[in-house]
Amino acid sequence: MFLKSLDMTAGTIDSVALGNQSNTAFVVKAGRGFGFMGIPFTPHPLIAIDPGGAIWTAVSDVDRVVKLSPKGDTLLVVDMPGGGPDLAPDERAKEIDREDKAIRQMTRGVADADMPDWDKLVPKKKPVLMSLTVDDAGRLWIERATLSRGPMFDVLTSSGQLLGTVDPDFSPAENSPITIRGKSIYAVLKVRSTCRP
Repeated sequence: MFLKSLDMTAGTIDSVALGNQSNTAFVVKAGRGFGFMGIPFTPHPLIAIDPGGAIWTAVSDVDRVVKLSPKGDTLLVVDMPGGGPDLAPDERAKEIDREDKAIRQMTRGVADADMPDWDKLVPKKKPVLMSLTVDDAGRLWIERATLSRGPMFDVLTSSGQLLGTVDPDFSPAENSPITIRGKSIYAVLKVRSTCRP
């Protein structure tokens, strides 16, 4: 995976290698057709751009963040304490059942449809890191999953020093990064629909 940077003054484009991503999807073949399905709870890359041009990156199942220069040189490696929360067997089974039903609907009962070996594909732990965000003061906010509550945020200085942990009373929606400006946190929250026909 690569990150591209454009120097708008000089017009030069640089590529920064961010490492290889493990498979988080597989191909479902059925008859002459095929489709892609995600694998629940698999690790994925996280990226945040520092205002100074540096790149913070991590893989969601590893308690380590790396700061790269705009040229791709490693500036800093920060190991964080802790580990990913275990997946409850019923939570894992529910997600596998949901994906299995989606595949059966996608293939519409085609006899030779490939069915995945979910037990080998789906991890037994959740990814520990959920997102990376850099605030307007250049601090890195690392959203971390917890065992029984919503996420917590470890806050690092631009030099990698842990300033503390913020325990908000909300859970940001997935794939909706938070924004920090001054003393305020802005986030899209998970909302459960209560609409009835």
